[in-house]
Formats: sequence, C-alpha cells, structure tokens
Amino acid sequence: MSQSTPQQDSSQNLFQQALSLQNEKKIDDAIVIYQKILDLGLAHDSNLTQEQASAVSQNISNLYFQKKESALAYVYNQKALFLDEKNSQAADFQKQNKNLYQTASIPRDISFYENLNSIGLKYFSIEILFVTLAVLLFFVLKNFFRFFIDRKKSEIANADPEKFNFANYVLIFLFSICALLLTMKINDSVQLKVILKSATAAVQTAAGENQAVVTQAEIGTIFNVLKMSNDADFAYVQIKYPGAYSGWVKRTDLELLNSTKWSVFIDKK
Repeated sequence: MSQSTPQQDSSQNLFQQALSLQNEKKIDDAIVIYQKILDLGLAHDSNLTQEQASAVSQNISNLYFQKKESALAYVYNQKALFLDEKNSQAADFQKQNKNLYQTASIPRDISFYENLNSIGLKYFSIEILFVTLAVLLFFVLKNFFRFFIDRKKSEIANADPEKFNFANYVLIFLFSICALLLTMKINDSVQLKVILKSATAAVQTAAGENQAVVTQAEIGTIFNVLKMSNDADFAYVQIKYPGAYSGWVKRTDLELLNSTKWSVFIDKK
C-alpha cells in the first residue's frame, strides 16, 4: 500500500471536516473548508486530482443550491463538469436544474469549432476520436500496402497498372477529417478556462488598479486565459471572451474550470 503524502493527508482531513459540517447543515463553514481543498490544487506539489476537485466543486454547488444562491451553484457545477465530464452527479444536477441560472447573452462571432460542437461534435470525446483515427489509419495503411503490392504484380505481369480506387480516397478523406477534429478537441481541452464567480467584475485594458475598463462582466461568464500578470502576487489575469472582447480581470474574481493549478499557465516573460 502506497504511503500518502502530507498534502494528501491534509486534503483528506479537510474533506472529512467539510463533509461533517455539511451533514450538520453548517453550510457556510462547509463551503469555506471545501474551498480550502480547491486552493490546495493551486500548489505545484498538489496531489489533488481533477476527479477529486470535481467532486469537491459539486459539493460546493449543492451547498450553494441549498442556500438558494443559484448563480454560484451554477458556477461550481460548471467547474465540476469541466474538471470531470464523467461526474454523473454534476451531469444529473445540470439536467435537473438546466434553467437554474442563465448567463448574460453577449454579441460575438461564433467560431467554426463552436458550430461543430452545436451539431454534435461535443458528444464525441477525445478518446472516441483517437480510437476512430487509429482504426482509419490501419485501413489506410493496409490499403496503401495492398495497392503497391498489386501495382508491382501488374508490372511483373506486364498488365495494366493497378489504379488507386475511390474507396481509398474516401478513407484518406475521413482520416483527414478525424485528425482535424481530434486536433481541435485537444487544443480546446488544453486551453485554460475560467469562470467569473463575482457578481460583476471590471474587464480592464491592462493589469493593475485604475486602468480603463473595457466592459463589465457578469457572474457565470466563461473566458479563455491568455496569460497572467507578472507582479509578485499574479493578481490579474488576461482573459478573452471567444469571438468578442479581451482584457484583464482580478484573479480573485475568477474560478479555474478545467485545471487545479494556476501556476502552470503563468506567463513569466
């Protein structure tokens, strides 16, 4: 049996404390402890897995739901799903409460990738696309090998050269499409995403106090992270709302969605 690290022991102890408080209906106290567990995920040496962070986030969502704070329940449910799309509790919560909170509509350009997601790509995981690509690659290589063997036989027999048939072109086309979709999926999955957890937040033109404001963002808005400020506390994050505006937001107004660590994504130039 492997030995647990002090970090793991700390997380386990905190989780038991939070669970006990949750069972005692001490909601606010439980939320504080659960948030401490998520904060441990910001450390370089953290052993908090994405699945564990997802479960903790879902517990926080449930507690905010009990407090009738629908926006924050939505925020942490989104975090739970982004961290682990197989989190059945979070998926069920979303289905049962799909009208719990509606984010503000923002005029923007819809990307090609988003259009693909809307017509069904979102239902195909990276694993499924990878397996499909491997199968297609097998048949493409097999048919190429067979084609060259048959062509060689034709040359030896002084017969008409073997032609590359239509089915092979179809396989190559399907392989190329699958490779493109897989690349897009992977690129999207590694793009750090955050969600606004404060009621509103100023999106500024630069990091720091008293900078010009681009717009005011509302709770529940999801952003892509471009980089972080280089000050001692990394207090500001440069974000982009896909197809619309970009700017700087205070890190304390944001909650990580698809990662347990900020530090990996800091731009240190």
